[in-house]
Amino acid sequence: MPLWEFFAPQGAFSDEDKEALATTITDAYQSVHLPRFYVDVIYHDLPAKNIYMGGVATGQFIRLRIEQIAREMSDTTVVEGLPAGTYSREWMREYWMNQIDAMLIPYTRDRGYEWEVHINQTPVDMWTVQGFVPPPGESDAERLWRELNRPVAYERTPPAAPEILRTNAQ
Repeated sequence: MPLWEFFAPQGAFSDEDKEALATTITDAYQSVHLPRFYVDVIYHDLPAKNIYMGGVATGQFIRLRIEQIAREMSDTTVVEGLPAGTYSREWMREYWMNQIDAMLIPYTRDRGYEWEVHINQTPVDMWTVQGFVPPPGESDAERLWRELNRPVAYERTPPAAPEILRTNAQ
C-alpha cells in the first residue's frame, strides 16, 4: 500500500489538480502490478504561516511523505516494460525517485514551488487491508485483488507459532 501525503499551502492544488495527480500516482503503481485500491493520496492544505522552511514561514514549499508497504523498490521489483533482475536495487530506487519527480514537476517547480520527498518502506508483515493480510506480490491471490479492485478472502498459511506458545496452549 502506498500512502502519499502532501503538505502544501492552501490553493497549491485545485480539486482538478488533486484528482489528476492522484490518478497519475495510482497509474504509476499499477505499472508495478499493485491493485489500484492499494494507493492512497491525502492532501493537507495548510495556511502559509503553518509551513516553515529553515525557520522562515513560506507559502512556496510542498512536502511529500510517502509510505510504501506492498513492494520494496529493489532489483526484483516487476515494472511494466523492464525485465526483472536486469537492474540493481540502487538503479531501481533512483529510477523510482526520478518517476516521482516527473509526476510532481508540473505541480511544483513549474508553478514556482520548492518541494521535498521522502519514502519510508514499512515491512509488509506489519500491514492489513480491511482485516485481511494482503497476499504475496505477484501471487494468484494478488492478481485476483487487482482484477476485482478490492480485498477478498484467499487461502493463506499463517506463520507457525513459536514452540513456547504451542506448548502453553495445550
